[in-house]
Amino acid sequence: MEGHYHFENILSDRELNRLFDLSDYQDLYGAIDEIEDLREEYGLYSNDPATQRSYDMQLKQLRLQETLYQQSTERQQRMSALLNQFGQADTPAAKDDLANSIHFEKMQMENEQTMMTAMTNMLEKQKRLEAKQQAQAFSNSMFGDGIPFE
Repeated sequence: MEGHYHFENILSDRELNRLFDLSDYQDLYGAIDEIEDLREEYGLYSNDPATQRSYDMQLKQLRLQETLYQQSTERQQRMSALLNQFGQADTPAAKDDLANSIHFEKMQMENEQTMMTAMTNMLEKQKRLEAKQQAQAFSNSMFGDGIPFE
């Protein structure tokens, strides 16, 4: 392949190709649902479904934060390596390729931050909705459904 500086190395770099794989996002969403190990670790089990949902929501948020932190740490290491390579690059084509890779990493960091914010907001909204639902259920059990209109 001709063209940019060592572009063929980029195409065959297994670690770099992992960056472009959109299944990472699917893995992230899937990992959030896999919380059995966290339930076991923290002993968060309840016979009450509402309480268990609350525990699960907290564990999902923890799993999300753990996963994004791990991805962020890996991305920071790749960014450091790219910046080091950029400082040693000796041709304009090499610098352009590395600048593009650095830009991509930066964009991915921003995407991960946006995902973290969106997922946290979603889990908080779900928590508030469940609290409202529990309050309504309690109110209904204490006061009944009120006087029916016919």
